[in-house]
Amino acid sequence: MKKIINCLLIITLLASLMTLTGCTGSAGSAESQPDSTEKKLIADILGREVEILGSVSKVAVTGVGALRLYAYSADLEKLAGVEAVEHEDAPGRPYTQINQEIFRSLPVIGQGGPNGGNDPEKILGVSPDVIFTTYENPDELQSTLGIPVIAIGYGANGLFDEQVYQSLNIIGEVMGTQEKAETVVSYMQSCAKDLKERTESIETQDRAQAYVGALGSKGAKGIESTRGGFVIFDSLNVDNVADETGKTGSLMIDKEQLFVWDPEFIFLDLNGLVHVKEDYMNNKEFYESLSAFRNHKVYGQMPYNFLTTNIDTAMVNAYFTGKTVYPEAFADLDPEEKADEIYETLLGKSFYQQMKDTFGGFGPLESLE
Repeated sequence: MKKIINCLLIITLLASLMTLTGCTGSAGSAESQPDSTEKKLIADILGREVEILGSVSKVAVTGVGALRLYAYSADLEKLAGVEAVEHEDAPGRPYTQINQEIFRSLPVIGQGGPNGGNDPEKILGVSPDVIFTTYENPDELQSTLGIPVIAIGYGANGLFDEQVYQSLNIIGEVMGTQEKAETVVSYMQSCAKDLKERTESIETQDRAQAYVGALGSKGAKGIESTRGGFVIFDSLNVDNVADETGKTGSLMIDKEQLFVWDPEFIFLDLNGLVHVKEDYMNNKEFYESLSAFRNHKVYGQMPYNFLTTNIDTAMVNAYFTGKTVYPEAFADLDPEEKADEIYETLLGKSFYQQMKDTFGGFGPLESLE
């Protein structure tokens, strides 16, 4: 593989040298053109300094969630190719659904997805000037291809995370779309501030107690799938009963623990709702023993964890959750209008209706039968 790639690189370099030689016939014309070989050092999220030579006309984006960050902060016409997962139907990935016609028109540069990996030969085949990646070992890929590779990522939380902001600004700087990137970052930060300010005065004893279940983790899951340190609850000063486990991140609980916690509110990922319904039909007595089910305080949540965090939908969920558990603090807010504002700001198009048509809209889950 490396021998083939090295041969291709040599051919590419020779062609480049011939092109440069052919363009040096007139000293006057060369001096009248701007310096297209200006060097720029870019610091990526790993602290690596990556040298970019000249302007970027073609780009490759690889790794789980990388293209989403690119779509938020840059223009798509410079994409040289996409991973195969972006050619597939993608309910629950708004950035792919909105841009599917564009993505499907581009060549495939690798499989992508959680079990994918870089395909150097296919990436080289589309001749990008720079590569953005969320995969590990960017140095190895850069060394193999001889093309600048910039690491981007989602940080620990994906939502309202400094590493996300940094990644968006890095992409904007490299691609010359700083204004677009800065607008998106500023909007995300303003939403995080808004959620905090609406709920920070709520006394500890008055905080809502809630549980989120059926969260996707490499596929749809049942009510036992939850998350410790759930960033949506944290952003709203909601007490997450799963935090009592002392664990953070994705986890599976013993279903009986829900009876012990007996949270006031339960939110269920709508992508996993089918599994909850199946279990409900076999265990009605258990579910009806929970206060949230008896008091009709069980709500659907738009699926947002699909090829890592769909930040837009996670933000939509945060506002719906706030409106649900703290209605007075969000009395002025229409969650559906806010949802479309979020999608329009991040992706340039309203998208709540499509999510509603696919998964079901905001509101309580009246029946699981």
